[in-house]
Amino acid sequence: MQREVAFDKVDEFMRELKAQGITRVAFSEINEKRPRQVDENLLRLEDTVRVDILAYRNATIYKCVLEQINLDELRDEFESQGFEVTRRSRNMM
Repeated sequence: MQREVAFDKVDEFMRELKAQGITRVAFSEINEKRPRQVDENLLRLEDTVRVDILAYRNATIYKCVLEQINLDELRDEFESQGFEVTRRSRNMM
C-alpha cells in the first residue's frame, strides 16, 4: 500500500531522507506570473514561486512543498548535502 509523508520544513525533510537512505530528489517547480482571483470580478497577476520536492522509497512518497523561495539556492543546498536533484518545470507558459 502506497502512502505519502509530507513535510513543511526543509531540514526535517532532509533528515528523514538521509535516515531512509534516499539520495535522489525531484524538484517540481513553478516560477512565473500567474493569475489569482482577488475579488469576484478581479484577477491579479502575481509572481508565483513554488516547489514540490519529491522522493520515493518502498512505496512511500516523501514530499515537501515550499513557496516564495530561491530555487537555485535551494538546489545548491540539497546538492551540498549529497543529494542528486532533478528539476522539472510546471510553468504554464
